[in-house]
Amino acid sequence: MTKIGIVGLGSWGTALGHHLACCGHDVLAWAREPLIVEQVNFKNQNLKYLGQVQLNPGLKASLDLNQVCELPVVILAFPSAQL
Repeated sequence: MTKIGIVGLGSWGTALGHHLACCGHDVLAWAREPLIVEQVNFKNQNLKYLGQVQLNPGLKASLDLNQVCELPVVILAFPSAQL
């Protein structure tokens, strides 16, 4: 099992994090919206961006970007316009 961080919990980051968690990885993703972090951690959902999918419980979310960036693998999954 690899610990993977994802920066961005929009549609792409959520789908990618879900897939990686389904493959057995420990995934921690960063979002700036507290409601999304709460939904992912307590309901296994991201209603704003991927509401129709019940997320794998191996996908967790954090508001702390440093916590995510300290992981051995970090994936940037936000729109390029945000750069």
